[in-house]
Amino acid sequence: MSKRLLIASVGVAVLCSSSVANAELFDRGGGLIYDADLNITWFSDPNLGRGSVFDDGVQSADGRMTYDSAVAWASSLVYAGYSDWRLPKTPQRDTSCSLDNSAVNYGFGCSGNELGHLFYTEFLASAGHAVSTSGSQYLALFAPIADGTGATPYWFDSVWCCDNKPGFEFAGGELIYGPLNAQYFAWAVRDGDISPIFEPSITSMLVLGLIFAYWSRRQVAGIRFSASQSFCSKNEIVATIDSGAKGARLSNHALMPNLDRPGSLPKKAA
Repeated sequence: MSKRLLIASVGVAVLCSSSVANAELFDRGGGLIYDADLNITWFSDPNLGRGSVFDDGVQSADGRMTYDSAVAWASSLVYAGYSDWRLPKTPQRDTSCSLDNSAVNYGFGCSGNELGHLFYTEFLASAGHAVSTSGSQYLALFAPIADGTGATPYWFDSVWCCDNKPGFEFAGGELIYGPLNAQYFAWAVRDGDISPIFEPSITSMLVLGLIFAYWSRRQVAGIRFSASQSFCSKNEIVATIDSGAKGARLSNHALMPNLDRPGSLPKKAA
């Protein structure tokens, strides 16, 4: 395999692997997605808490939780060596929202919060339309929204707020407020990036295979061995080892008698 072919193969593999990332979202492996725009890391599963001890909705395995249970679930997570997971945040005042009641902002178009940023900026979804209709290729980085349609909101962690807590609907990109005992979904996130988690893939195995094949070919080519034996005037046994260097001559007088020297012939038995 030539060096050009090896370099071209590696280049193709790199291009293939880069298809899982865009300017803002990067697949770190292990079910984690890094958002470089906000410098936060998402779980790729938007309903990771389903079936946990915190799943206190009407159904104990659908992932719907009350507000306090959702906060407790996120803060209890320990994954990939990190224990600082939390619910997404939203500011108290978000002027990108369509509605304002003088205390908080809400409604459609709210992109100043972490869930709204994902909906409007990353997925390029439109207000009043389900995120699944955006056609964004980056939706493939995540598992489907919990209830399929996105009609059930996701909780925000908003310690600054009141008896009603904010949530975000992916069915239309709306920020709403609900009571603490409402049954919303919970999506875990943490601040900052993480070290990529290596997961063997077809691309990586192909690259390793090509490198190994190239290395093996070089090794075989460098260990060409040829041996020849000849009887010369001094009865030397000559072995030539060609490994890309000069041949080496090995003499062994003990194996054959020296016919040039009188008395060197073996005596017959009496």
